[in-house]
Amino acid sequence: MMKPTSHSRQLGELMCSVTEQVLWSPALNPLVCRVGSGQATYHRFDYQSRQHQITYGARMIAAKHRPETASGWLSVREIQQRGYFNGQLSPLNLLAHTCCHEFAHLLQHSAGQRYRGSVHNRHFYRILDELHSVGQAEEVRCALRDQVRNQGLEL
Repeated sequence: MMKPTSHSRQLGELMCSVTEQVLWSPALNPLVCRVGSGQATYHRFDYQSRQHQITYGARMIAAKHRPETASGWLSVREIQQRGYFNGQLSPLNLLAHTCCHEFAHLLQHSAGQRYRGSVHNRHFYRILDELHSVGQAEEVRCALRDQVRNQGLEL
């Protein structure tokens, strides 16, 4: 796995910003979005604080920039098999889809449809499909692209 760089961390911060700006609804419980140092990328709900947390792993971000390291991620298969972003793979599409993927887990949890051993279930994919079909995924993609450009970063 690739070593994360400050570039990966910056991209992760932009992914958090886009997740909060485009996908998050203040009507839901509080959201903490952060960049972790490893590859782990996940949604978690803390029952004590009643707070959602999405973590984007810096190593995941770095890995999705190279075809040989990106290919092992579920997001690649989802984009290709489900036709998200017209099946086109690019670092931008992979990272935007990752924002949607983790947010779909948040919505899945909020709907009471996330179960141990059945995380990527039909309810999850119904949510993820809808994020793509109603244009929110494209909105995430465009917002991430614009923020990356505004920060002078490259994908």
